[in-house]
Amino acid sequence: MNKRFIFLMCLIAISLIRFANAGCAAGMDGGNTTANPCLITNCTQLQNMSLDLNGSFALANDIDCGETASWNTKSGFNPVGSTTTAFTGSFNGQGYNISNLFIKRASTSNVGLFG
Repeated sequence: MNKRFIFLMCLIAISLIRFANAGCAAGMDGGNTTANPCLITNCTQLQNMSLDLNGSFALANDIDCGETASWNTKSGFNPVGSTTTAFTGSFNGQGYNISNLFIKRASTSNVGLFG
């Protein structure tokens, strides 16, 4: 095989590995793996778990989500995942608390932090 072809294949492989391990979104620290999860420090980051339903997440501190009462036309926090598109990742509370998380969806079943 020609050296250019091998070099090109190596670059493609490295790019695919980087894409597959893209890391955390929305300003979260971490590596998005069970050993190095995306660290959640606020309610917006908690909500953004919805952007990666098979990601690895962990709380980094206690979070007061009182602000969620005014979100989504006062319906509050959107559950992460649903019965049709489930959250299949990992979530570790690490002994921290989420308080005042507001969800008001009377006509929807299976609602909570995770849908």
